[in-house]
Amino acid sequence: MPLSRALRVEALQPSTLLVLRWEDFEDLVFRNPEVGIKAIRLLSERLAVCEGRLSDMVRKEVPARLAGLILRLSEYEGLVTGDGSARYLPATPTSSLRAWWGPTERRSPGQSGG
Repeated sequence: MPLSRALRVEALQPSTLLVLRWEDFEDLVFRNPEVGIKAIRLLSERLAVCEGRLSDMVRKEVPARLAGLILRLSEYEGLVTGDGSARYLPATPTSSLRAWWGPTERRSPGQSGG
């Protein structure tokens, strides 16, 4: 039986919340295996995000981590430009990110880029 944990959530609009006991979730998965498959996919995606964040904390300096966070947020939330219009950045390959943000390798203090 999994450990229980307390969560606090706040709805942005009137909502209906359903809380399942673990036994009820297991029963739902036994009756509808596709629910279990979707849950596994969701948990796998969340684990990959957490692993990426942990890797960033270990391997990257603060400016590179901040740049990555801004890019990830812009993919979900969009950016507001100077004229007030919103634009969204698509997921970008790493090589394009390097061209956009510049090099992100670690440097010694006082060492110039380039």
